[in-house]
Amino acid sequence: MKKNFIFFAFTAIMQLGCMQKNMEKPNIVWLVSEDNSIHYLNLYNPQGASMPSIEKLAKNGVVFDHAFSNAPVCSVARSTLITGCYAPRIGTQFHRKTKTVPLPKGVMPFPFYLREAGYYTTNNAKQDYNFILPEGVWDESSKQATYKNRKENQPFFHVQNFHTTHEGRLHFPQKLIDNTSNKELENIKPFPYHPDTKTFRYTQKHYLTLHEKMDKEIGSFIENLEKEGLLENTIIFYYGDHGGVLPRSKGYVYESGLNVPLVVYVPEGLKHLNPFKKGSRTQHLLNLLILRLLF
Repeated sequence: MKKNFIFFAFTAIMQLGCMQKNMEKPNIVWLVSEDNSIHYLNLYNPQGASMPSIEKLAKNGVVFDHAFSNAPVCSVARSTLITGCYAPRIGTQFHRKTKTVPLPKGVMPFPFYLREAGYYTTNNAKQDYNFILPEGVWDESSKQATYKNRKENQPFFHVQNFHTTHEGRLHFPQKLIDNTSNKELENIKPFPYHPDTKTFRYTQKHYLTLHEKMDKEIGSFIENLEKEGLLENTIIFYYGDHGGVLPRSKGYVYESGLNVPLVVYVPEGLKHLNPFKKGSRTQHLLNLLILRLLF
């Protein structure tokens, strides 16, 4: 009960911090990595990839150990996240739908409300929603979308998607496996539900390498925020859209397909908005719809 009270107090405080006209509005950034569950990050699993950029965020924020996506596949997960609605309630539960659906009357993606509150809203670049996007949600949404086009001193909400860990990057020629020695793979430990073969060990090693590459991309993005003098007024959420991509994860409603990494960085100047201790972890159970409620 105490944890529930604290967490919902957190959401209320965040709403005040973002919406009250008489208070400075912090910038908000979502860093989204595709198709990766907690199992592949050293931050959660000793066998996972070392990701120093995300680990640095964690040292200055909070790590959620039990954050869950609302679907194990992209279009459904993203439709729930941006609307705050469970997919079957609004007809967005079918991945690779025949056609998109209109949103019910009174339902708008939440960046619409942030724009009304004075935020510059940008998305770079993935949407993949299962609904027809209404007008007025994004100031910019494209591969060129950037918060840098906002007015002077205007707060921004920016979503930056990183595709490096997407399942489409998990393809490679057989010769790469053949040219890899067993010794190079001896530290790779497949999960009990995966076959312990050279092919699978190489695949898992390749997947961990993609995580390390993605972490460098995130590091570059954060470094740019710092150079621009924005980091100390920006709350950063890093999370995965759903689990994946090795078997029994993406597309499967198992813990391995739903339990995603979630790290929230709150700068020192905004620590009054954060009920958690700096550098802490929480066992609080939440799904990613709660990110919608924070605003």
